Amino acid sequence: MTDIFFCASHNRQMISLLYPYSVSCKSFPLQNSDHSYSQGTCISTDFLSSSNLKSAIIVLDDSYPKEPFPIEKYTSVVVLVNSAHSVCADYASQNNFPTISCGFYMGDTLTLCSYQEDSAVISLQRSVYSLVGTKIDPVDIPVFTGYPMEPFILLALTTICLLCDRTDLLSNIFSSHLNPLTSSNSLYKNLL
Repeated sequence: MTDIFFCASHNRQMISLLYPYSVSCKSFPLQNSDHSYSQGTCISTDFLSSSNLKSAIIVLDDSYPKEPFPIEKYTSVVVLVNSAHSVCADYASQNNFPTISCGFYMGDTLTLCSYQEDSAVISLQRSVYSLVGTKIDPVDIPVFTGYPMEPFILLALTTICLLCDRTDLLSNIFSSHLNPLTSSNSLYKNLL
């Protein structure tokens, strides 16, 4: 089982795209970079159903968990950080979490090689290890969404699939869903 903690203003769209693969969903308190508070969302998935590992992926964009993270509950924890928000990178560093940076800087682990309205090529710039220990070497990953999507959402969802050894789901996650910004999808509307 993998718990994915979304600490980002993009929670709703990412959750709506991953919801078909989730087992449960719950909220938790966040500390925003401007020191205000909001709610994050944790979804549990069975992405790693062939494994008995209890893993966590923490997606930090513009917020971070208010309470100490219960690292002892998990066999493996990885933090995805939007490199545009240094306060979240600082949070990950202070807590000694393994971190994967996503953004537009040369030092980021994942970045966009190219970006168009309905597609992108995402570049894994250095080797990383999946949650079950599989080495993933640098690679360019073409992604077709069929509609405009914010770059960090593309990077975060691709990283989640890489970490879970489930790149086979990328085309389903991005292209089999209606545009969540205009969709009549009741889940997405309920999350607003």
